[in-house]
Parts: sequence; C-alpha cells; structure tokens
Amino acid sequence: MEIAASDLDISAIANPIRKMIRHTEFIVADVENINTDNKSVKVRHGFDRRSHSLTYDHLVLALGSVPNFHAITGLEQRALTMKSLEDAILLRNRMIAHLEEADPLYSASSRNDLLTVVVAGGGFAGVETVAGIHDFMQSAIRSYRNLHPLQIRVVLVHGGAHLLPELGEQLGRYTEKKLRERGIEVLTQRRLKSITDSGVTLDDGMFIGTSLVVWAAGNSPSPVVAGLPFATEAVELIPT
Repeated sequence: MEIAASDLDISAIANPIRKMIRHTEFIVADVENINTDNKSVKVRHGFDRRSHSLTYDHLVLALGSVPNFHAITGLEQRALTMKSLEDAILLRNRMIAHLEEADPLYSASSRNDLLTVVVAGGGFAGVETVAGIHDFMQSAIRSYRNLHPLQIRVVLVHGGAHLLPELGEQLGRYTEKKLRERGIEVLTQRRLKSITDSGVTLDDGMFIGTSLVVWAAGNSPSPVVAGLPFATEAVELIPT
C-alpha cells in the first residue's frame, strides 16, 4: 500500500529477479497444468502464447493466492484488489483520476461518488489499505482548487465484530478507534451484497454511492493447484 500512497518508490521494494538468482534458469510464463504422474509442468509464454513442458525431479509450489470474490454480484468486474505491485499502481492512478474528474466545476453533481472510497475487509490488508487511501487522498486533494479535504469519504466494511481478528479483540478495537479518529468510517458486522456502477449495497440494505471499491476480504489458493492429488490442510493463525 505504500506504493499506492506514494510513501515508497517502486525501486525501494522491487528488485530485478535475475539479479537475485544468477545461478538459476528463470522463465517468465504462465503455468497451465501440472502433471504429477510424469513429473512435468506445462507452461505458456511469449507474445504468441506458445506452450511447452518442463520436467522436474522435485516440485516446489509457491503460487500464492488469488482474490476470492464469493460470487458477490458485480464485485469481480468493478472492484480493485491489492495483491500485487501492479494493483498498487492501478489504485494510485485511480485515486488521482478521481480527484482530476471531481475538481472541475461541471463535476459538482458527481463529486460525492467520485470522492467516496469503500474498502471491504478488516484484516491486515484492508486496514493498511484504507489507512493509506485516506492519507493519500487527504494530502493530494489540497492541490485541487475546487475541492476540500472534508469532501473525502473513506469507508471500511468488515464482516466481523472487530478489526484485525488475527490479533484479537483488544487490538482490533484499538485499531478501529484510531481509524475513526482520523476520519475513516468503520462499519463492522456488515458485508457487501452487490456492487454496481453507482455504488455498493451492504447486506443490511445500506447503500453507499461510490465508483471506487477495493476488495481485501478474501483469498483462495491458485486455481492451478485445485486439481492436484495432494492432501491439503487449512492453517488457522492463533494470536499468542
């Protein structure tokens, strides 16, 4: 989120991978299929998307996760995510674009929606994202003659009773208090029901007019591993 909020330069957290693994053959490609019977991985790459197979003796799966949109109507098509460096850059560009669109006098009627941001998910990713969005928007808006910081509305929607469930209730309540003090609206025990071009509807019927929604409320394993004949086990993080 520091990249999206312009707190960090890209070069501070991203290094060329070839400089880090000089003695490793590195291939940029998409994994299409893993065949554990003949120990091969089918990949597709290049501008013409050609494919070929790589054989292995040992296979290490480190594919990460993908957003889980929980079949919420309109969510996947309209919401931004925060899973990669590209996502952070896209979010920053969207925030700037909204400020540019809201500034002209002819945009007065649509300013509320343009300057309202909804973040779904009160875990680590959601809390860091909503705080970064708030700070960036509050700072950047001062460069726009027709806009005022009080016009910014940032809303965090979380399905649980308190934020940061990984850290326990006490720290979650404290985090909520600090976010509210900064002017961020925190809605707990609420979930997104649907999203349209005009805004989001929550499961209690509440409607929030916005054209910028960030989804940080769920992940799933990479679909590449879904069909593999391996035993899986969910790991629950228990606060200590």
